[in-house]
Amino acid sequence: MLGDLNEALRHQLRALEMQPLLLQALAEVAAIYEIRGDQVGALESIESALEIGPENVPVLQLYANTLGNFGRVEECLAVCEKITDIDPLNIGAFWQMAYLGYFDSDQKIERLESSLDKIERSLPRSESAARARLDYIRHSAYKSMGAHDRTRQYLHHANTKMRRSYRYDIEWERSRIERIKQNFEALSHLVESETGLSDEREIFVIGMPRSGTSLTEQIIAAHSQVYGAGEQIVLDKILADCWSNREYQYDTEFLRHLAERYRSSMSAYQLNGIRFVVDKYPHNFLHVGMIRYLFPGAKVVHSVRNPMATCFSIYEHFFDSTGHGYSNDLEEIGEFFSLYSDLMAFWHRALPGFIYDLSYEALTENLVAEVENLLEFLGLPWEPGCVEFHNNERAVRTLSLQQVRSPIHRRSINVWQDYRDDLLPLIRVLEAHGLA
Repeated sequence: MLGDLNEALRHQLRALEMQPLLLQALAEVAAIYEIRGDQVGALESIESALEIGPENVPVLQLYANTLGNFGRVEECLAVCEKITDIDPLNIGAFWQMAYLGYFDSDQKIERLESSLDKIERSLPRSESAARARLDYIRHSAYKSMGAHDRTRQYLHHANTKMRRSYRYDIEWERSRIERIKQNFEALSHLVESETGLSDEREIFVIGMPRSGTSLTEQIIAAHSQVYGAGEQIVLDKILADCWSNREYQYDTEFLRHLAERYRSSMSAYQLNGIRFVVDKYPHNFLHVGMIRYLFPGAKVVHSVRNPMATCFSIYEHFFDSTGHGYSNDLEEIGEFFSLYSDLMAFWHRALPGFIYDLSYEALTENLVAEVENLLEFLGLPWEPGCVEFHNNERAVRTLSLQQVRSPIHRRSINVWQDYRDDLLPLIRVLEAHGLA
């Protein structure tokens, strides 16, 4: 929780007051700022730390991450090159380089393969997740080279190895979503307008991962009255604690308490002149009903994208299995997408008009009109900066980093078609649920 991070931050800052040149404390402060989403604070602390330890690899890795979040790609890659010079077996640096398209020549690929082979030999055979990351790196690198057959091969290997590294049961997801519906319906005796905090401060951007949520947040956060806080798991943790404790009484007083807990955790982002704060945690689609009770005045923007494009993009990108256990098996991705679709249909029926569906494809076809409609829903005046979102200098922590730094385009709309023969298990599941 942010409260724990704030306490850790205070502790490290006290240490720096006593010893300003303490490298470890500076590194810890930078890491905490980075987790909190305060990329400016992180960058300042990192640069101070590098003055003391210019070849400290963990600090350099934080530096590379933060530069990447600011869209300073060339500087980020230069730092990654320095890391690999110091530590030739550093997976994190190669990961970032591959993701940012560094490996675009045979010479660079040859060096990469040599390094990854050495890393692979150093790993225990049981390290399926680490071995999977090496294949994700190869996948991204060969994709930059346009080597389609190798790209498909390593993508399959990466997901197969990653799925072996953890346990997951899609039926647990099915039962969880049924419990969510039941919990919401159990609160139906409450009057929404009398629960929680009714003033308008919160914007929640929700949807499946890889559906355009980062793009949506970047567009909204380009407005002068909005602050984009990025992916925050605050609400998810608060509600997980609540649902696990059956002694709680879900009355209006308790719901107001939950809302205040959330808002207190997010208070660092409520800056002067800022009307709204965007919380872009995609899986908050699970909590739309509770959002309505906690924040009746909230705005919920649902990013919608073609099912096949969304599911393939999940399969193509590395996700920590925590919260994304469905992401490495094509049938499980399809089943999870169908559960998500069913729950969103439930929310729309239960809360008509509360959720604004924003189509990723429509954005790519008619950006200005779609942004005008979005701002109208949010109650914000038109600002041209919202369609020039790629010029926004705010730091962004997302797998969609390159997308939100570039003008909108349609290049990724049908990428999945190049892999169609490999995606038949996914296609069959989506077709069975009427989604393809």
